[in-house]
Parts: sequence; structure tokens; C-alpha cells
Amino acid sequence: MAVRIDGEVRSGSLEIDLDSASWEEHGHGGNESFDDVILHIFLEKTVRGHFFTRNSRHRSIPQLQLDSSLLDIMTAGDLPEAFPGRCLAPLQGMSGDAVQSLLEAAAQFRVKKKCDRLRAMSGATSSRQTLFQAICEALGFRHNKTAMAILAQRNQLGDLLDASAAEREARLFGAAGFMTSEIYDPSLSQEATRYLKELWQHWWKVRPEVEPEESRAIRWKLSGTRPVNHPQRRVGAIAAILEQWNGIAATWEKPGTDLAGNWRRHCDELSHRYWDHHYTLHSRASESAMKLIGTDRQRDILGNVLFPWCLGRDQGCWAEFAAMRGVDTNEKLRRAKLRLFGADAETAKRYSRFYYQQQALLQI
Repeated sequence: MAVRIDGEVRSGSLEIDLDSASWEEHGHGGNESFDDVILHIFLEKTVRGHFFTRNSRHRSIPQLQLDSSLLDIMTAGDLPEAFPGRCLAPLQGMSGDAVQSLLEAAAQFRVKKKCDRLRAMSGATSSRQTLFQAICEALGFRHNKTAMAILAQRNQLGDLLDASAAEREARLFGAAGFMTSEIYDPSLSQEATRYLKELWQHWWKVRPEVEPEESRAIRWKLSGTRPVNHPQRRVGAIAAILEQWNGIAATWEKPGTDLAGNWRRHCDELSHRYWDHHYTLHSRASESAMKLIGTDRQRDILGNVLFPWCLGRDQGCWAEFAAMRGVDTNEKLRRAKLRLFGADAETAKRYSRFYYQQQALLQI
């Protein structure tokens, strides 16, 4: 992007937040990935007094506060997400049974590809390490899948389970690059300061063997990430999963025993005294508790990791997989439905109610 500021044209990235304070709360000020930001745009300013947006080099970034009333001028419906594709005409000419058969075949093909990938991964390591890495990758969402996979590779499951809960957590946050010297910010809340001190008590002992060199540091992408899905909170979720690992692992080691129900129950029981109420290591506490793994993410891990793994060993799981309801919606799915069904919203809804149907539409 390019903007003109006081007659000077500057090129770089733009950061858009709802609140001016989000820049520091999300850790952008100490993240080198945000050094190319040329303009910080926000709607609300909750920070008292004059607030400077700075990058990791402590250089000031120009700010622009938007007038929220102007946002009513344009709605999301003013721009099309996608246009009907070439598959629209053939699908319109097919019977309902033929469309349903096509969707089942496409879904099975997509699941098989995921199963083959997991099998290939397990050939290089243990099955439990494979599933641990796959779950971590899924928790990375679109922006940080690779970063989370690297974190899992550098912290082998067996070593983490052999460590105490406190040391395990310090290892994860340290290997992720979140235990830097800048971590002790005077503005931190008492809860954050106390939590960080606990992490440091164990981190300094294992730091020499765990901390990667600068050239091998994990690169996290924070722009475009919702606060509740911040990488630091995702690492907190991994720590909570490891606390219940043996019970959770039994969920997919016994296919055909209500895989979906057992996984959701474990996810709903996940809890962490700090991460239940915080977005980042620097954020203020949230008044209400937040799920460590949301409903849609639970479903995506089921559909992309656990069911493909179990279906590779027991095809009897297909009926349970086919009965799983789909996610509410997402950008890719909306585009797929528009391209495949055009303006026929009723047909699009009929063929996207279940998760396997949604996967089939994405495959097609």
C-alpha cells in the first residue's frame, strides 16, 4: 500500500484495529514483522492522553482514527464475494441423488488425502507425536499453521509429558519466542506480571537447550488475527491440552466410540487460570471466561485431523463423520457456494448443512 503523509509518499503495510490500544495488547510494538507498517488505523481510542504507535525500532508510526459513522455508507453486500463458476450449469442439470453422490465422493477423496498425509507423517515419528503436531497445526488457524507445526516439532510430545506442568509451559512459550527480555513491561497487570515470573522461574533453567538462534526463530503472523486466536493464547491452549493428554488421546485410539462427543467434552473441560481470561501475555483481563478452543475450531480439528486419522483405520467411523453438522460459515465456504450454486440460496443451504458436504464443496 502507499499513502501520502505531509506530501511524502510512503509504501508499506497498514494495520487496522478496532481500538488504538490493540497495537500494544497484540504485541505489535515489539514484533519486527510490523516494522514496515506505515499507518495505524483505528476506530476507538481508549488510551488516556496522547498515545504513540511505535514499532520494534521505537520509531513513531502515524495514526488515523476513523469516524465510525462513515462506515454505515457501505455494507458488505455492496461488493460480490464471488461469481458463478463453470460447475454451476452441470450441477443444475443433475438430479438430487446425483449431486448427493458427487458430494460423498468428493468428501471421501478429501478425507483420504488428509489420512494419507497423517500416515506419511507417522512413518517418520510416533502416532501420538503425529496427532500432537496436527492438532497444534490446526490451532494455528490460517495465518500460523506452519509456525505452530514448527513449535510442535521442536517440542516433542514425550519430552513435554515427562516435564512438570510449569516447566512444560515455560518450554513452549520460550521455544515460541515469547519469553524475550522485553517481556517485563511496567504497564503489565498484576496477573500478567505474576504469570510471567512463574514462567521465567523455569525458563531460565531450560533456556540454553530450548531457545533457538535468531536465524531459526519462529515467525508469527499477528495481523488479521482475532485477539481470542492470538498465537500466545493458542500456546496456552496447547499447555492445557497436554494437562489432559492421556484422557484426550484415548478419544481417537478407540474409533467408533462417539469420537465427536468425547472430543467436544474434553475441549469444553479445558481450562487455564490465566488464559481463560487473557488474550496475550500483555493484555488486560477479560471479565468473562473465554473458551480455549471455540466450537468451530473443535469441529475443524475433528474434521481435518481426528476423523481422517480414525477413518484410516476403521471405515466404520464414516457414519459418525457424515452426521457431524457443518460450521456456521466462513469466507472460503461462502465463495464455494456462490460459485457452485449461484443465487440459489435454498439449494446451497441444502447441500452445506453437514461438515462432509462443506468439505466436498471446497474439494470441488
